[in-house]
Amino acid sequence: MGIYEKLLTLQANLKVPKGQYSDFGGYYYRSCEDITEAAKPLLVEVKAVLLLTDEIVVIGNRTYVKAVAKLIDTESDGVVEVDGYAREDESQKGKDVAQITGSCSSYARKYALNGLFALDDAKDADALPPVQQPAEKPAGSQKPANNAKRQPTAKPANNAKRQPTAKPAGKVTSYQMGQLQALAKQKGVAVDSVVAGYKINNLQDMDTKQWAQAMNSLRKRADAQ
Repeated sequence: MGIYEKLLTLQANLKVPKGQYSDFGGYYYRSCEDITEAAKPLLVEVKAVLLLTDEIVVIGNRTYVKAVAKLIDTESDGVVEVDGYAREDESQKGKDVAQITGSCSSYARKYALNGLFALDDAKDADALPPVQQPAEKPAGSQKPANNAKRQPTAKPANNAKRQPTAKPAGKVTSYQMGQLQALAKQKGVAVDSVVAGYKINNLQDMDTKQWAQAMNSLRKRADAQ
């Protein structure tokens, strides 16, 4: 199997659900870490290595982080690589230079991985708030006569506040459960202890928000010796 056949196998079989939710943007997304964790078992199967590198480049008068996602065939030394770029925004408040560059690097690496593995990074349509279209005015509508008095519109009471509706989280898929079990084993953590932390009976009862929190918590742990 050549390098491009291996890449085709990876593109056909790599599934990375968008299991993380952005409260600020109101949509689900996948991170760079989600992609690399999902790719590791498949890379072992096809006997290939994934390398990610960064460098700072200046294009015009702007500074970018250029990330390179490189797929290397361990059997033939064949290489396929894809670039991804993200621009540093120095106006971000509350972040130092290292944090800004690190965040920019994560974006650039994710863009490179999306290109290499043919992953769609569009926002999930059902995760976005519905857009209300303005009602069309009927053709030939007439203006009210001058002597027709308009009825005053009742204003809502000041104490009547609209309560935001919480978006229900969906149940985890079998693929997501497999990801969590594999990561927990790598970190030396019992899955039962992860489940117990969310007061649910078993892993199948976990929702996607709990899954994303558990995955982020496990990634911060050191690997088991």
